[in-house]
Amino acid sequence: MRLLVMSMFILALAAMASAQVNKDLDDLANAERAFAAETVKVGFRDGFIKYFADDGIGFGPHPSGRAKNSCSHRGRRVRER
Repeated sequence: MRLLVMSMFILALAAMASAQVNKDLDDLANAERAFAAETVKVGFRDGFIKYFADDGIGFGPHPSGRAKNSCSHRGRRVRER
């Protein structure tokens, strides 16, 4: 009887954990879709700048401090065709 109760408890915990993982994956997928839609509207560069974390660090080719600040202060490069 004790083993049955413990098994049921473990199965209930596993089901709750699985529901949380599914919610987290849905949240991640929704954020990715929102990012993709934003980059279509505002462009690749500005879309990335908008979605950078406020405390994200930029690298390329050397650490450059806060990515959002350093990238947004740089001018846009216009490519001639």
